[in-house]
Order: sequence, then C-alpha cells, then structure tokens
Amino acid sequence: IYEGSWRFYDKAYSSEGDKLEITLISKNVDCYKNRCLYIEVIGVNITRDYLEKHSETGIKYKVSGKYGSSIFFVPAAYIKGFLSAVPNN
Repeated sequence: IYEGSWRFYDKAYSSEGDKLEITLISKNVDCYKNRCLYIEVIGVNITRDYLEKHSETGIKYKVSGKYGSSIFFVPAAYIKGFLSAVPNN
C-alpha cells in the first residue's frame, strides 16, 4: 500500500541479488477526498529450501516496477512458524 501513483510492480530481488519470480494477485485504489492509496498485492515465489536457508536470518527483498520500488523484510520467526505449520511433502 502506497501513495502517489501506480508503481506497476513486476520484479523482485533478494538481498543476495538473485531475481525472484513474482505473481500479480490483485490491484486496487482507495481514494478519499484528495488522497489515494494504491494497493498492489503480489506473491513472491520462493521454494521451501530457500525458506529453510533463511530461517535464522529472515528474508529481505526489493520489489520494483516501472514507477518505484520498496524493500520488505520477512522476520525469521515468521519463516520458522510457516515451516513448522506446513508439512514438508
């Protein structure tokens, strides 16, 4: 969620510089008076092995598009919780 105008997110990179695949899930805009919030929901496609590799450090990644970028962080505790809740098949 951000202000300004659409960023059109289409790329993601790990903190190690690896390109990560993304999937656009939805886009929406919510305006009230003179202020608009832009919402782009994307999925960053990563493997279980990648999660396990980063289960102690967390994952920092950058998402960018035609008109801007943002940096996100997934804490190690979230990754550990996910790995313990989802069976390894």
